[in-house]
Amino acid sequence: MLEKIKLAENLKKILYKLFNDFLLILLIFFAIGLFIEGMLPGTFSKHVGLYKIAILVLLDVVLIYLLAKNLKIKEIYYNKKATILALIVFFLLVINSVIKLNIFLILSIIILVSASVLYLNKVLSEEN
Repeated sequence: MLEKIKLAENLKKILYKLFNDFLLILLIFFAIGLFIEGMLPGTFSKHVGLYKIAILVLLDVVLIYLLAKNLKIKEIYYNKKATILALIVFFLLVINSVIKLNIFLILSIIILVSASVLYLNKVLSEEN
């Protein structure tokens, strides 16, 4: 019985490390996709779509967080400057994607996305 518990703990640690490696691969793939999309618009997004990679990155980050919480890993760092920079870039991307819409629709989309991000941050950061 004790060996099964040790095996389950080791499997969780291996999954945690694999998800971290997968996150690095996804981020590199996303950066390459953005570069290709910038050079030749439509070639990359026509076949793969950057939103699919972004969703995979988000799912991977959530899984890493949940595994780290389950394994009680305290290596999760919170860099305030990097977070603010990422949020600014995120809002610029959202605004750029809806630039041709009505201004009130843009504001409502930004408010809803901001509320969703804040709620997700609150849910993921609360301790049980």
